[in-house]
Amino acid sequence: LGMMDVECITETSAYLMLYNTKNATVEEVERSKGWENALLTVFEDFDPPEGMEIFYTAFRSRDDELSQFAASDTDLMLTMLTFVLLISYSAAVSFSCDLYKSKAIPALAGCTAAVLGCLAGIGLASLFGVKFVPTALVTIFLVLGIGVDDAFVILNAYNLAYLVELARDRVALAMKDSGVGITMTTSTNILAFLIGSSAPYLAIRNFCYFSALGMLMGYIMSNTFFVAFLVLDAKREEAGRLLCFCLPAQSDVEARVEARENKKMQATMQMQATGSHGRNGGATGSHGRNMAATGRNVSNMTMRQTFQGTLAEAQAKNPN
Repeated sequence: LGMMDVECITETSAYLMLYNTKNATVEEVERSKGWENALLTVFEDFDPPEGMEIFYTAFRSRDDELSQFAASDTDLMLTMLTFVLLISYSAAVSFSCDLYKSKAIPALAGCTAAVLGCLAGIGLASLFGVKFVPTALVTIFLVLGIGVDDAFVILNAYNLAYLVELARDRVALAMKDSGVGITMTTSTNILAFLIGSSAPYLAIRNFCYFSALGMLMGYIMSNTFFVAFLVLDAKREEAGRLLCFCLPAQSDVEARVEARENKKMQATMQMQATGSHGRNGGATGSHGRNMAATGRNVSNMTMRQTFQGTLAEAQAKNPN
């Protein structure tokens, strides 16, 4: 329209206005943000005449919309309800009527590890200067879901190792079986969010930063806090206690396994000693055989010398 040589515009279906601001320095960026905020305020307060509709947007409009929806009280209530349902479900599916084999408390420890990882990730991102945005609240759901999933994977591997008697060996075998899976899952998720952090939008970029750090800290918490608690619960199960406090220094299972290992060691040492004695006896027999062979050689040599002496005497008496 600016290139048309007209005195006035009498009719048009739409009119687009673009405002380009200069953001070269920090001062200019702040001035542009203030001007943008004032422009949005003008459009919000403007009452267009009848038959006219005004649509306006700015670079920060998407962030403002996400903030408006994420900061509502209803969403916060649903977030808390989801957290309660997740903890209740984890405890319910891990509960058993056999109190010695029930894993409800370790399941709660897995949820706690996920929460600690989420809080640690948010705190670490804030320490690095990442601005908190309302969309980062979704990080709680992601980190909780993946953290609880890691806990269930480790618990399932622990339950499958029921043939192993010692608690420390069962936990070690469970981590050996499940460690690769949860490590690969967490690594791919973190890589995906690091790629997403290159987005130009602040809400999406900071959300990816918070999610990546939250998953990293959740992974660390699952392999430290949760596994340590699982070891304590395994020792409680091994000792036949209801609580994992005041556990004995050595359980009956450990004493039985230690006694069996000692018997195996003694039997092995006895077999080694018997084999060594047999080898020594064989060496003695070989020495005896060598002595007998030497005696036979000496006897044959003596007989040969005697025969040669007799033949020489006969030739001397009868030269022809």
